Amino acid sequence: MECRLSSASDKQWSGKGDAASWEDKSNWSPAVAPTASDDIIIDDEGANAAISKTFNAKSVTVGGRKTSSLTKVNFVYGTVIPAKNTDNALHIRKNSSVTMQGVGAVTLKGAFKNSEESPPDEPAFMFGAE
Repeated sequence: MECRLSSASDKQWSGKGDAASWEDKSNWSPAVAPTASDDIIIDDEGANAAISKTFNAKSVTVGGRKTSSLTKVNFVYGTVIPAKNTDNALHIRKNSSVTMQGVGAVTLKGAFKNSEESPPDEPAFMFGAE
């Protein structure tokens, strides 16, 4: 697994725990479950992270170099609040997906970006959500 941490608040999906649960600290590098101050990166081939409890994050990026997915299950709520409301709250990159199942809500207090290109060429559809 390639780890591209750029600051202490970055959390990279490793899948070394149960390989599925957002809440399992062993699935993250560093091995601590994400908090509201963390920039989340899920970019591990075949990763399928699942959020089954209320969560908060600073930003969430899914995919880019590897096909990955994130699923929010039924009755889960969350908030993603970047440092500035013009920053990406949720970025879904090439060949990756985010699924919101059933009742519950995820509030994005920043931009949503869905790009079909791998970095660094990222033409994208983008809109702000709050």
